[in-house]
Amino acid sequence: MRALRPHGVLALWWNQADISAPWVAAEEERLAPFTRGFPTTVANLFAPFPVRVATREIAWSRRITVEEHIRNLATHSHFVVMDPAERAGLLGANRTAPARLFADGELDEPYLCGLTVVRPATSQA
Repeated sequence: MRALRPHGVLALWWNQADISAPWVAAEEERLAPFTRGFPTTVANLFAPFPVRVATREIAWSRRITVEEHIRNLATHSHFVVMDPAERAGLLGANRTAPARLFADGELDEPYLCGLTVVRPATSQA
């Protein structure tokens, strides 16, 4: 990795949906055809390069409304680049499942916050 100084590191924090929650796993499966093959983990992004990667994860969640959840999904890059009508249709259709599961209109949105540290393979640090 020529972008790093000798013995330098790159540290990335990244939130990903926690698919251990069944409703999140089902949503990820429904939306997978539209995510344009994005790697499932940050570490996978570095697989082609001669680097060492270490990752730690912390589980966390937040209580939000179904509508806030859908608005958050709409900000993800693979949806932002979609045709606006296609995006609205997809997110509208996706709203149905959580609205049915969470009749009170609120849900716990679970995440895994990952810290990924990347070092050149030749680094001893």
